[in-house]
Formats: sequence, C-alpha cells, structure tokens
Amino acid sequence: MEEIILGIFVIMLLIFFTFLFALSPLFISYYIYKDAKKYNISYPYFWASFILMATYGGFYFGIIIPLILYFYIYSNKRTNVKKTDKEFFNNETDNNRT
Repeated sequence: MEEIILGIFVIMLLIFFTFLFALSPLFISYYIYKDAKKYNISYPYFWASFILMATYGGFYFGIIIPLILYFYIYSNKRTNVKKTDKEFFNNETDNNRT
C-alpha cells in the first residue's frame, strides 16, 4: 500500500515540475510583452519571442541572459513613464476648473 501512495506522489511531482518548467517561459514571455507594451518599448513581440526561443531553443537557463539584456537596455525607458489615464484625466479636470 505504501508503494502505491509513494508512486502516486512521485508521478504527481513529475507532472507538477513538467508543467512548471514547460509553462514558466510562456508566463515570463507574456510578462515581458505586457511590460514592453506598458512602457512603449519598441518591438514587444520580438522580446517575447526572443525569450521563448532562448528558453526552448537551448537549455532552460538561457532565459537569464535575454532577461538581463531586456531590463538593462530598457532600464532608462522604464523610469520615464507616461501618466496613467487616471492621472491624465484628473489633471485635465483640475485645469478646466481654474
């Protein structure tokens, strides 16, 4: 009985780690795409696909170098953020009141 429970536990762990290692690059590339769109960084599709190709095309730790490149190249662009819609509309209504 213990062998069956242990076998089921091992199979569940294998399934969990398979999904973790298979799906985490997809989530990371989706985050990179949304981040690039949010900060108006050019070619967001390129960066998302670059992360996927680096991860699935080579070994799993190939994702680290593209992430470092992305955040290093666009670190100064990320600090110059445009106003959000809420801030923009609040400033317009304040200007109309004066």
